[in-house]
Amino acid sequence: GVAVDKYGCIDLSMFSEPMVLNIDYPSGSFEIDPHSKERLKKLAGLLNFVPDIKLEIHGFTDNIGTAEVNRELSEKRANRVRDYLVTQGVSRDRMKVFGRGEENFVASNQTAEGRAKNRRIEIVFYR
Repeated sequence: GVAVDKYGCIDLSMFSEPMVLNIDYPSGSFEIDPHSKERLKKLAGLLNFVPDIKLEIHGFTDNIGTAEVNRELSEKRANRVRDYLVTQGVSRDRMKVFGRGEENFVASNQTAEGRAKNRRIEIVFYR
């Protein structure tokens, strides 16, 4: 169930770029939606085959609320993703968690759609 290259080796190309999860977070929530859990489950399966890959999990919010509340919320989101990956067998020691709050908007906060895009998790892989 793991992608392999033409030599039968595990395809590690997905680890060359950050993974962005646009989790369907209602405003103020840090619970992971079922679709995102499936993506995380697949990621965990691959990570369990490649134990030398480490992760930085960055949580982000929209601009609704105070900067401090949003930083705390983004950290809760990142922690929840880490904790879910741990339940799937990924060692906690491989993951660092960062709550970025209102940093690095990827869309306008003037619309509900834009705010939803800003409520996200970015996972950066490294060795």
